[in-house]
Amino acid sequence: MNTHSNSALAQHAKLKVVPRTIRETFEMLSEINSEGSLETQLSALDWTGVTTHQVYGAFLDRLPESWSVVRHFSKVDPLRHALACLKSAEFQGRVIELILHAYPEKRRLIHVHVPKTAGVDLREQLVRKYPHIHDSQTAQDFGTAPLHRHLSDFSRQVQRSDTIFVTGHIPLKWYITCRLCRHGDKIFSVLRHPRDSLLSLLNYYLQRIRECPSCTESNTRSYAKFLGVTEFPKVMSADEQRQLAKQMLYKEEMMKPNFLTHMLGEGTRDSALELIVRSNIELIPLKEYNNYMMQEWGIESTTSS
Repeated sequence: MNTHSNSALAQHAKLKVVPRTIRETFEMLSEINSEGSLETQLSALDWTGVTTHQVYGAFLDRLPESWSVVRHFSKVDPLRHALACLKSAEFQGRVIELILHAYPEKRRLIHVHVPKTAGVDLREQLVRKYPHIHDSQTAQDFGTAPLHRHLSDFSRQVQRSDTIFVTGHIPLKWYITCRLCRHGDKIFSVLRHPRDSLLSLLNYYLQRIRECPSCTESNTRSYAKFLGVTEFPKVMSADEQRQLAKQMLYKEEMMKPNFLTHMLGEGTRDSALELIVRSNIELIPLKEYNNYMMQEWGIESTTSS
């Protein structure tokens, strides 16, 4: 029998084994293709003798929460239990934490995305270079099927990379509290003046209103509700747009808290300074962003500050 056949048999045998660790679970997910399903993949495994503790350890990376839970799930088909874990809000909400725990040897590239600071451009550039996970993929209303497909792609890519890229609107405090910031990892954030962030937010609102003045989309419909109207004029002069922006400034529902202190601290200047020093996060002014991308990654960006 040739080497290729031996390798194929070994891989087939490996797929028949139920994961025992969260890392083995991600490695299993790497075998799901666009035509396969999660249930089909798990059904191909041999679940004989798999315990409740193994399912918890492999799919949620923790112990059961109580003895009554162990007693309950000991009577449940472990395959069904595992599927429930993978489709659970807990798995979805903890997926970033689970990934980083599963691959401790990988360098972590953690981008704390302060809103309105070229985060979309940065993400689009770096996801081409590194296996990645974004916090939007952990949202509770984000479909589990797209998440599992992304994790399948991620798990294949991470086998060929020494770095994991994490990004999204996740506060620095969360990474510190979950003990995910380590010496030697790269933690960074792009910053801009709060005044400029506010102007950017107002321009974003106005752009969406110009695109959908009839408020048939959920976001413009919410703006109309906050401003006490049912729809917006199809055409507005520059002065009318300025007046509308002024109205928005007085609506707490539309005005975000200070982005910098909430993303880098707990809402105050002192808390932000505390966590900045503790984490040794790298802070890049937005006006230096294009130079930073070129110097750090050799990526040419033309984002305007």
